[in-house]
Amino acid sequence: MIEQLLSGLKDEALGAINDHQDIPNSKLDSILDVIGSVTKNEVAKETSNSGLGNIMNLFSDDDNNEGANSLQGNIMENVISGLTKKSGLGEGAAKMAASVIIPMLLKKITQKNNSTPADDSSPIMDIFGALTGGGSGGGIMGTLGKLLK
Repeated sequence: MIEQLLSGLKDEALGAINDHQDIPNSKLDSILDVIGSVTKNEVAKETSNSGLGNIMNLFSDDDNNEGANSLQGNIMENVISGLTKKSGLGEGAAKMAASVIIPMLLKKITQKNNSTPADDSSPIMDIFGALTGGGSGGGIMGTLGKLLK
């Protein structure tokens, strides 16, 4: 599902990077792939550390707690690293692309998460659940989600 959210961001992301000569428009798909992959990996790591609360906090309108800030920082840091290695962007261009597009993705996920009550983790599980056992009932995300209800 994260791929669908990223696909929906293409036009907005293209508009955001269009004025930056160090980020060729032709790299957009690669940039979005790295952002999606890193975000999924970091969320999966957080679930394995029993961090569903941090994930729910990051994808909410609440101020980030320490764990959510750490998760967001890890996503940003690893996206920048991935963009320099996999997309051939220089570090400055990678930082710029990440700093513009990651907040767009976080906002999209937050909007999806806000479609249900604050203690309902099902939108997050729908977006990321396949990473940890499939869908809204399986794996670590499903177990942790049931505990929150």
